[in-house]
Amino acid sequence: MTKALLLGGALLLLGCGSTGVMARPANADGVPPGAQALIRHFHMENIPHEGPWFIQTFKSKDEVGGALAARYPSTRWAYTATYLILTQRDFSAMHRLATDEMWHFYGGNPAQLLLLYPNGHGEVKIWGSHVLAGEEPQILVPRGTWMGAIPIGAPRSAYSFGANTLAPGFEYADYEAGKRADLLVRYPAFAKQIRKLTRDDAPGKSAAEAPAPATPAANPVSLQELVGRTAPQHADQISAARFVIAAGRAMPSMMTKEGHEVMFVTSGEGSVQIGSAVQPLKTGSVVYLPPQVPHRITATSRLTFYVAATPAWRPADTVILAP
Repeated sequence: MTKALLLGGALLLLGCGSTGVMARPANADGVPPGAQALIRHFHMENIPHEGPWFIQTFKSKDEVGGALAARYPSTRWAYTATYLILTQRDFSAMHRLATDEMWHFYGGNPAQLLLLYPNGHGEVKIWGSHVLAGEEPQILVPRGTWMGAIPIGAPRSAYSFGANTLAPGFEYADYEAGKRADLLVRYPAFAKQIRKLTRDDAPGKSAAEAPAPATPAANPVSLQELVGRTAPQHADQISAARFVIAAGRAMPSMMTKEGHEVMFVTSGEGSVQIGSAVQPLKTGSVVYLPPQVPHRITATSRLTFYVAATPAWRPADTVILAP
């Protein structure tokens, strides 16, 4: 069962339409020693394409409602928080979100944070702790603003350690990667910084084609990771997560390479195809999903279920077979 919709996570499988992009596990070879120690201590994962190392630390148990919720096509948690590490290799590539994001600096080298606003203007801020020298330990990035960041200093030693908080919480349906060619046309005054803060493998639509992310495509699947390698309750031997699939929607066909998974249905109806066999799902269903066997889960009504996995799920263990 892929955790591609991990809040604060960084896989672009379901939410952004990529197929087979996997986070790099916490093997931080080639990363500055100070950053390596933090990455391994917090069991961080590497975000594909965008770049930084991260671990989600907090997520609200409440969902937003009222006028604020109407801005999003599906429910959002009230807040999320993540730790992150930037290096000059693992920088934060240009992207934008549908929610305001606060950057908090904790240690290491200061970083350049490029902000490109919807009105065509832009600026570079220095994210760091030396306030009297003009650095800012807290930087708010308004929703719809293109952003990217990279540490200042020698490539072999420079890293930045901090956190991001979002309210409402992060969802991959709200994430859009920036494309170098489009950003260069729209923000020519920042061409040098854009070239430094973009990669050639940006997924999704171009900035010119895509609308502002205030109205992203609805996400048919929501997920709350409870225990595991990238969850606040860390465990290497077992993981557990809660899934909700909207009525009439399905998850991609996928399989694990080594992980053994068991799903427990708590409400709703649907079906699961395991290999060539299809079996119904309803409240109380318990289903074993073996490794190296494709499976696909479909909801006929709003389907809620839990998945336990051993060993604890990791991105590299999941293979997406078809959307």
